[in-house]
Amino acid sequence: MVSNLASIHIDMDSPNTLLRFWGFDGNCHDLDSFYEVAMTRALGLLRESGVHATFFCIGEELEKSPVAAAMVRQACLEGHEIANHTYSHPFGLTALSAAEIRREIADCSEVIRRVTGTPPRGFRSPGYEVNAAVLEILEDLGIEYDSSAFWSVLHPAMRIYRRAFSGRVAPDSFGEAGMGLSRSPYYPSSGKWTRKGPARPIVELPLARTRILNLPFYNNFHLATGALYRAMSAALMNEPYFVYLVHLVEFTDLSDGLPAQLGVHPNVKIDARVKVSALKSTIRQIMRRYQIVGTAEIVRAFKAADGGVRQAIWAV
Repeated sequence: MVSNLASIHIDMDSPNTLLRFWGFDGNCHDLDSFYEVAMTRALGLLRESGVHATFFCIGEELEKSPVAAAMVRQACLEGHEIANHTYSHPFGLTALSAAEIRREIADCSEVIRRVTGTPPRGFRSPGYEVNAAVLEILEDLGIEYDSSAFWSVLHPAMRIYRRAFSGRVAPDSFGEAGMGLSRSPYYPSSGKWTRKGPARPIVELPLARTRILNLPFYNNFHLATGALYRAMSAALMNEPYFVYLVHLVEFTDLSDGLPAQLGVHPNVKIDARVKVSALKSTIRQIMRRYQIVGTAEIVRAFKAADGGVRQAIWAV
């Protein structure tokens, strides 16, 4: 019987957001067209695979694009979780004032509540940038989990690649977590959020990485490394819980009208049919050893298991 749990996360970064990431003008793409094409493919794949995902949404884009709002509402009706990815997707969230951070999170939650009828329970920071202050604000706003902690041995190479190909100097954006970061969910310490602390309302769900070489374990990297590595990596994954990150842009390619500047973005030039087929294969491989569930279920399972361990310790 499959007992280990995995969750699929889809970050809803649009071409406009990605243009800003690479230092280009981020206001030149048709949001309606992007969301219609990408979400149709994403929801189709998830239906075919028989699994649910967690979509991390940008509040401003749901307000600007009626198609985006309609597709997210449909995802919610089909049983997918809808989570918070800030209102305007600012790179450098931790550099903002406490009031600005709160507004980014609260405004996005309010938009999601209006679109779906339910406030979000989870959050991911743009560029994986989070700190203790952000986590405290998330707790205060009733967010139950954060999934921004991310580190891999390839971070220096990713930074170099971005600086080499960006249109102008863009903010650095790969988080501050180091190699000691947990691979499994944990309660973040109030003193140092990247370390485990006592139980608290919010749970941190780090992005997955391999135990061998600390390589990234998410879709964008798997698309670059090919089918053989993808299958081997999935077979060797051995965590009780993990999240598998996908980006919505990975359901599209340049033929879908993406801005030509995004040719610098990893895997954008690969045919969307090839990428969807590869992701379908990866999901099947994960399902051989894991039950794919919503993120909230992973959080519940973690809290229940942690509570059992603590009771056993207290009994001794």
